Amino acid sequence: MWAGRNRLILLMLIASAILNYAVRQIIAILKPMLQEQLHWTDVDDARLASVFQFSAAIALLGSGWLVDRIVWRRANPLAVGRWSLAAMAHSFARTLGQLTEGAGD
Repeated sequence: MWAGRNRLILLMLIASAILNYAVRQIIAILKPMLQEQLHWTDVDDARLASVFQFSAAIALLGSGWLVDRIVWRRANPLAVGRWSLAAMAHSFARTLGQLTEGAGD
């Protein structure tokens, strides 16, 4: 029974990691289109990457505490769900400031 459960946990961890890195690469793939449609510069692109990395670093500060409190089996789907909602919300952004959640324009 534990062997099957461990495999499931491992598969969920792998799926979460793949999702995380896939989302990060989507911006790089869409960069030419975003530069054309939103009139971004390379500086704007670097700013977006910086805001993303800073946000991830801040989020990681409380993640361990949260996972310890609500158990990994609940924390992982919660994190994936919140990430997905945030990704959907970003579809409404029309400027770099909106995309970075008001960090300036």
